[in-house]
Amino acid sequence: MDPFVEAERLELALLRRVNALRAECVAAEGFSVDLEAQALYSPDDGGEDRGVVSINPAELGPLTRDEAREFGLVGVDTRFGTPEAGVIRSRDPAFSDVMESCREQAEAQVGPDVGEILRASLELRNEAGDAFRSLVAEPLRPVVEERVACFAQQVGVDPGQIMELSSWEEVMALLGVEPGSYAAASDNDSPDLVPAEGETLLLKPAPEIYEPSEAEIEVAMIYADCAQETDLVQRLLDVQEQPRREVLERYGDQLMELTARLKSYLETSG
Repeated sequence: MDPFVEAERLELALLRRVNALRAECVAAEGFSVDLEAQALYSPDDGGEDRGVVSINPAELGPLTRDEAREFGLVGVDTRFGTPEAGVIRSRDPAFSDVMESCREQAEAQVGPDVGEILRASLELRNEAGDAFRSLVAEPLRPVVEERVACFAQQVGVDPGQIMELSSWEEVMALLGVEPGSYAAASDNDSPDLVPAEGETLLLKPAPEIYEPSEAEIEVAMIYADCAQETDLVQRLLDVQEQPRREVLERYGDQLMELTARLKSYLETSG
């Protein structure tokens, strides 16, 4: 496993511990909504991990025809994500004050400086991730170019045009292909809901669900075939090896220290 992904999972576990304690404190003050929000969390709702010092091959598009049928091209990003609890929106000052006070109490109960440790771990992952992506960009480009050239030849466009685009939606437009659509959330889950003055609302987690069009599936299957023809997965592993080693050498000691502290907090606050 990507060691930074392990650190992220420890962060999330520790944050869940803090949130659970906060919710109990808030409920004791007469507000049950935070407990209800935490109860909506399900670890099964998360998607695949994006690497920090690695690239998940699925980030580069579908790898098989089955994946092409499920996600098309535009829906690739819906494969990734972490489980979420419900979202609380409030315009009740009394509730906001209780939430802040209980957050401080929960962090103190888990351990001193836990908020600082969580922030430090997040910042380290972001910094290491930026360093890795910068180092891997140059060796990765010819791997992507070969797959794009395979694809472009079959759909009848200039591969250089595709390489200049920054989104799958733009690729669809270039090809004249109508993309699919995202499944609409229920009215209850609308991100546009705004509480009235003095009101608190609980919104359920609403994972993105993308439904590719038939035309999009056809071109996505071509792109998936080109991943196989160009040996994308193995070549991706090969070009990541040196950048990954460099980043782990640069940040490994800090990562080990933060991981140990995260584990310690989890063990002592359980």
